[in-house]
Amino acid sequence: MNKDDLLSKLPVDKKRLGIDLGSNNLKAVFLESGEIKTYLKKINGNPVLALKDTLEEMALPSDQEIYLGITGVNTLSLSEKLDKDYFLNEAISIKEALIFLNSEVDHDKIAVIDVGASNQRYYEYKKDKHSKRLILEYHCLQDKCGAGSGLLLEHMAKRFEYGSIDEFSKVANRAEKTIRLSARCGVFRESDVVHQQQKGTQKEVLAASLYRASAESFKNMLSSNGISSKGKIVLIGGLSLSEAFIKYLVEVCRISSEQLVVLEQRLYLNALGAALGGKPAQLHKIISILKNILAKPFSYISHGPLTLKESKIMQPREDWPYGADISLATLGIDIGSVSTKGALIAKIEGEFRLLAYYYRRTEIDPVGAALDVINQIYQQMKERRYRINKVIAGTTGSGRQLTGFIVGASSEHIVDEITAQAAGITTVYPEQEFSIIEFGGQDSKFINIHQGVVVDFAMNNACAAGTGALLEKYALRRGIRIEDFGKIALKAKNPPDIDSTCAVLSEQSIIKFEQHNLPLEDLLAALTLATARNYLAKVVSGREIKEKVVFQGATAFNLGQVAALETVLGRGIMVPPWPHITGAIGAAKYAYDTFELGKFRGFDKIANLKYTVQPYECINKSCGNDCNITKAKIEEEEFYIGDRCQRYSSKNKEKKIKQPNLFKERQNMMEEACK
Repeated sequence: MNKDDLLSKLPVDKKRLGIDLGSNNLKAVFLESGEIKTYLKKINGNPVLALKDTLEEMALPSDQEIYLGITGVNTLSLSEKLDKDYFLNEAISIKEALIFLNSEVDHDKIAVIDVGASNQRYYEYKKDKHSKRLILEYHCLQDKCGAGSGLLLEHMAKRFEYGSIDEFSKVANRAEKTIRLSARCGVFRESDVVHQQQKGTQKEVLAASLYRASAESFKNMLSSNGISSKGKIVLIGGLSLSEAFIKYLVEVCRISSEQLVVLEQRLYLNALGAALGGKPAQLHKIISILKNILAKPFSYISHGPLTLKESKIMQPREDWPYGADISLATLGIDIGSVSTKGALIAKIEGEFRLLAYYYRRTEIDPVGAALDVINQIYQQMKERRYRINKVIAGTTGSGRQLTGFIVGASSEHIVDEITAQAAGITTVYPEQEFSIIEFGGQDSKFINIHQGVVVDFAMNNACAAGTGALLEKYALRRGIRIEDFGKIALKAKNPPDIDSTCAVLSEQSIIKFEQHNLPLEDLLAALTLATARNYLAKVVSGREIKEKVVFQGATAFNLGQVAALETVLGRGIMVPPWPHITGAIGAAKYAYDTFELGKFRGFDKIANLKYTVQPYECINKSCGNDCNITKAKIEEEEFYIGDRCQRYSSKNKEKKIKQPNLFKERQNMMEEACK
């Protein structure tokens, strides 16, 4: 329906205003004879304030009566304060809008797919034969998990460093290939993306795969069979603006082109229906009530503020040994989901010293990030005038295999994160008895050290609720720097007790508290406490926690998280020097202890390294594994990763066998026999 046709249908006698309060955006529609206006505003964690500001910005006459309707997932706090007649549930507001737009969706059966920032919903309406009214016949609402919602896609667009979610969608729509990502859980999906990053999968392929997984998540929400309706299917909500999502939804749910209806008003359909179903109201009274809501405190359960009294932050020693002559130095590279770290160490006068280090974001380019880290360390070496005779390299982290090939590390020096983290912390914190808490971007670990060696350890399985990913995602959403997160959280006076079962449920819980105008510092502190509790429940899981506890990983720079651990554990936390690079230090220390087994391509060669990393298609077309194989190549060397049957990756371990000199061996045997 074009704008002129829409205007001709508007009620002529009344002004109407419809508000759709979503989890991320407020959408508003104002209807008046001969005029229609739409409004879109970011909620930024405070739906009540967003609504008040919208009503004031509309500058409508304050004493004029207007028909008001409010709908959306973010109306909980408002429904308790305003007249209940103003509120319509989404099924009713959608129905009102569909009736109004009947020329475009006139059919005996109409299905509606509503996919927004944090929710997925599906409705089926049937037209009554006698009254011709629409009747809600079936509906399916997503549970608490936001596995297929737009918030994850927005976060990944920022993480992939695209300018906007629209650009992200366009890139995904152009991609010719997708790979399988988890459709069941948003957290699992993020983990899948991380692992694919470390294999060198192109970000365009990952973008398309994320949209496909969102479509599959919607199908799973309904049933294994997907949409059963044979009538018209109307797509609304924020994701309805994405060509990539529409493309994969149609493919996954097997929707025909004749069925699908993409309305011009699809983002504002709920708000339009709310306007049509609204009740008389005076806006100046509504604004006054909203101001009172914002001014009054909300009562909720809290266990009090964070405590940071007994914890100790150890300061790093950075007195570089300029001009030192060093016979052996080892380089450790720790390539993680979010960041890549490098450390160069050597033993000087019987003590291990850090010679150089570098930390940076991985930025969906693990190989490029690793090479940049090595080059940055090389520049530091030259600036500090070290004279090093021999360098050996070791790698760790989720991208250690591919990075190990690129830097030329021996297979013996490509070590797991537990080994590296334990070796790293005992190098900079040479105690004999303590527990290690480590939060990475996507993984978390717990390690017990007894008499200087690892005696017990655990890692999170797939849930990332106990890692830095949740904190960073929320910081991005609220527009604050992650570096400021901890300082703000420490100002909290009354953090709410939020769901700590899962990262997604923690996010959903925070959204509910945002509706009640809680201060940002209280919400940030609540997230750190939820992260700490989830970690203790899911990772530590009843294991012994020793008297001394060391916290490492880049999240240890977040003093709010340090305070949360102290608050929950009831004891001081030790943050070691360089907590963000202990894995890299550990990989270097492990290589140092077994240097005779080690290799390294060399700084000069890596500075000018020519390599390729690209997807590789298996020649065995009859195999059902459907592997996502990555092939890396340097000159004539090839490296494969991602094949389940190891048809190709087994070649990585093959070594050329040097033919023996039989004449020399015969001579040696004869000489030995004559002795």
